[in-house]
Amino acid sequence: MSLSLGLFDVFTYMAPGSLYLSVLLFVTSRSHLVNLGSLKDMPSIVLLAGVQIASYLLGWAAEPMANVLIRTMHARAASNQAAARQGFASMVPSTAGRPFVHADIYLLRPRRCTPRTRQRR
Repeated sequence: MSLSLGLFDVFTYMAPGSLYLSVLLFVTSRSHLVNLGSLKDMPSIVLLAGVQIASYLLGWAAEPMANVLIRTMHARAASNQAAARQGFASMVPSTAGRPFVHADIYLLRPRRCTPRTRQRR
């Protein structure tokens, strides 16, 4: 088994993982579950390496959960697409039968326009 990590792979997991780690450490420190003051006796190179590895692993572990959340959100939006398309067609009747009506649902949000005021002569 070979392990190859690219620069992109490292930073795509490490950036969100460092955010998760900092929030986790903040919460555990404020609730007095962890004493972060005890880390000052540890050599800084070991501490930095531990933080980087923990950040990477937290980001790597959180990715499947984020994918499930994204799929759930897309499934919820997809269930409302038929009603949204019908609503769009009723608001803008000139679009009936046009191919862009079958585009992504987020493109079909018409602006709410106020009624035109009468032009003065």
